[in-house]
Amino acid sequence: MVQIKTYTVAERRQTNRLKVQLLRKTVRLLGILLKKMAILGKTCMVFLLGMILICAVMYYISSEYHITKKYSLLEQAKENTNSKDDGVDGIEKGVVGNQKLNETFNDRKKLLETVCDEIYNGHRPSIKSLKFPNIIVNDKLKILYCKVPKVACSNWLRLLYIADAKLSNITPSDKIIETIHIIEEGLRTKYFPTLDMYSNQDKQYRIRNYLKFTFVRDPFERIFSAYLNKFVKTPDMHFRKDFGVEMYRLINEDVPPDDFKTGDNITFRQFIKTLVHPRIGRPFNEHWQQYAELCHPCSIKYDIIGKYETMDTDVLYTLNKMGLDGNMSSFLGQRYKHSNTKELLPKAYKTVPKDDLNKLKALYGADFRLFGYNSSSL
Repeated sequence: MVQIKTYTVAERRQTNRLKVQLLRKTVRLLGILLKKMAILGKTCMVFLLGMILICAVMYYISSEYHITKKYSLLEQAKENTNSKDDGVDGIEKGVVGNQKLNETFNDRKKLLETVCDEIYNGHRPSIKSLKFPNIIVNDKLKILYCKVPKVACSNWLRLLYIADAKLSNITPSDKIIETIHIIEEGLRTKYFPTLDMYSNQDKQYRIRNYLKFTFVRDPFERIFSAYLNKFVKTPDMHFRKDFGVEMYRLINEDVPPDDFKTGDNITFRQFIKTLVHPRIGRPFNEHWQQYAELCHPCSIKYDIIGKYETMDTDVLYTLNKMGLDGNMSSFLGQRYKHSNTKELLPKAYKTVPKDDLNKLKALYGADFRLFGYNSSSL
């Protein structure tokens, strides 16, 4: 078991310091308010003081809740088990030793195999005939990770980089972490080599012997998340121009001249209309490319198929199988079940004509079937 040092203790000490500072500021504020209220009547002053104290206590409790929330899962698991005979941390043992959870992962693999047989009828594509630009290789950890955009892939790359750096006794650099998969092509190749960079013999060796995993998400939600990220929230004007202008040309609709030049203000309806257009270029951009094309799950038998919808437990399960401390999950950032994409999704898809929606379901049909998602949910 590779033990990775984390900064949880330091973070919690900082949290305690913040709590003390908060209490000091509250007391200071109360003193100022008391002086200001000296001219008021006694009853009014007592009432206002009581209200202020209640608000201060509620604010403190709220801050305590949010500060400790990220640690609760880890702490609870550690308290529930005292056994460390096999060198596995409590949190990891609690997750991996869970029979129901193991059955869930096995069921996902069985479903995948069944659907692959139905699709290819025993004639699956060979490894030699495929490209793997999204399968990341880490020889130190002996893993193959299929990077799927909009399913926490940036955070997974960050985690893998930090794990690799710590195993090599290198101090992780925040600057490198932030830019490694976005700007610096050389660094991306150095720290995140892909399976395509290896010979056929080396590919086969790694596919047979390394831990292989990927994470997926409801295709409807992933498509909408990609749209929001690349055409609504993105500061990347070049991306919008490259893809937005081409989309406007393809769907041949009347749009404001300025938008046609910049690729701005693509609506979700127009985005979907583009995806299902018969003349759109293939393969898709990786942010909305199908799982079946990104990861080739019918040619590579993945050991772990994690899901965005159960990210917390699936991450801990995966880290344990990788031989990493479960506390490394803190590097994955936010808790994904609080994403608001799912809440906005129904309204967005209501703008899509039924005919285009049916074409979209067919286009991503293999993704729905392979990973057990319901294409009839919309």
